[in-house]
Amino acid sequence: MKKLLLVFTALIGLCLIILLDVHNISVWRHSKQIELGTEADLIRSRLESALNTRIITTNSLKALVRVKNNISEDDFKKIAQNLMEYNSSIRALQIADKDTRVILVYPPKQ
Repeated sequence: MKKLLLVFTALIGLCLIILLDVHNISVWRHSKQIELGTEADLIRSRLESALNTRIITTNSLKALVRVKNNISEDDFKKIAQNLMEYNSSIRALQIADKDTRVILVYPPKQ
């Protein structure tokens, strides 16, 4: 009878350990999901910000060209330098005519 009680107690203890382990794994997975969701939101926010910055830069250039109609090479150079100073990921800016031929490029080819 003592052996049976000892085996029964050991089985209950083993079941409790397994249940506790399953619970701990569940809690860990949930915390990882929250952590990954937070990180994904941060990455999305950074990408969105970077894309918006580039879109604003190109729209600024577009607006300046439309206002000035015929922009000179010197004016384009000054504007492009200024725009690229604040957007280090932009490597070059170009302006095309109505026939989509590139007429101004910054920085000029060396």
